[in-house]
Amino acid sequence: MAALNNKFNCSICLNRFTKPRIIDCHHTFCETCLDDYINKFTADNKFDCPVCRRAVCVPENGAQGFAINFYVDDLSEVVTESEKPVGVCELHHTETMDKFCSDCSEEICCKCMEDRHRDHNVEDLLDVQSSLVKEVNQLMQDLAERISVIQGYTDSVKTELTTYDDVTETVCTDVDEQVQKVCDAAQKLGDHFKSQLQRTKTEERTKLVKILERRQSDIYNIQSSLVYTKELMKDKSVFNSNDAIKRLMTLKTEIGCDSSNVLSSLNTGRFSPAYINTDLLYQLLGELSNHVDDGVLEHAFDLSLIRLDSSKWFYSAEQQVKNSRWRIGLIHSPKNFNSIAIGLSYEGEGGMTPDEFSVNLRLRFRPPKKYYFLMQTRITFFTSKSMYCRKN
Repeated sequence: MAALNNKFNCSICLNRFTKPRIIDCHHTFCETCLDDYINKFTADNKFDCPVCRRAVCVPENGAQGFAINFYVDDLSEVVTESEKPVGVCELHHTETMDKFCSDCSEEICCKCMEDRHRDHNVEDLLDVQSSLVKEVNQLMQDLAERISVIQGYTDSVKTELTTYDDVTETVCTDVDEQVQKVCDAAQKLGDHFKSQLQRTKTEERTKLVKILERRQSDIYNIQSSLVYTKELMKDKSVFNSNDAIKRLMTLKTEIGCDSSNVLSSLNTGRFSPAYINTDLLYQLLGELSNHVDDGVLEHAFDLSLIRLDSSKWFYSAEQQVKNSRWRIGLIHSPKNFNSIAIGLSYEGEGGMTPDEFSVNLRLRFRPPKKYYFLMQTRITFFTSKSMYCRKN
């Protein structure tokens, strides 16, 4: 019984536990004793266990940061109860009940053992108590140790969650950066277009300004000549009339009024917006590796592109499903405008072909006017690496 009691005594103060705290190596000490020990022997935020000498990290709030060993705490009360004086037999008042009948599950005295419990399995009461307490203690210690194991697992899960969040954030940042690169490239090309337009505008505008200045000068010359001729013709002299006719004929010959050829030859810029091909955008952005094994293949196809060329297959990006790498292929049938052949290709793990397996196929078609429809089916494969179905 003394050996059992030692398990409920602190190894530092050698007394019964007070607020027992269990550390990483599964040894237990009083909270006060452990706190004093940590303050005396901690180095680099670690201390050696007083029992096994294993290095243990100190929590942020010292000894209180370790879990309470409530199993030892509760079991200490059981041991304390077992140490109380044994009771007196109700039938034999002078005898103490220091025996235990296993057949009757009853505490008895020596006379009861010789009388009513003759030929029963009878053991010493203290031995039975010691055995039971030892078993309970072992179970509780096992559970206490399991807490540390489970805690280690939960810590691993927390680490995985943090890692997953960090990786997702990094991937999203990479996507944003690639989108920005595509936008920057498009902006650069747009700036180049506008620069060309501005350069052409400067050249053509210079031409128009010169034409405008020249024509304004022609107007001024005509108006001046008309005023001069009007004054000259007031005396009705033949000489002045002939001189006026010559001046006006010369001016009429030199100054024309047809500028349509000049205006029609102007180099005015034009811009025709191109159709934005989302498949090309996919190629520009890159590919998202998705290893979620949900058994579903999904890809968006542009029917307008597929129908333009019926001589080749259009493929999706490779996807990981059921330990195999898959690609979806579509081709337009030239015999029937509304017929699309759908193909699936895969490469299994280790190059092996399963005898039979099924996959979910979900296709979303995107016609030019952005009307969407969804095709979803389940296909079973029989010892084949590809299979084709038709969607009309």
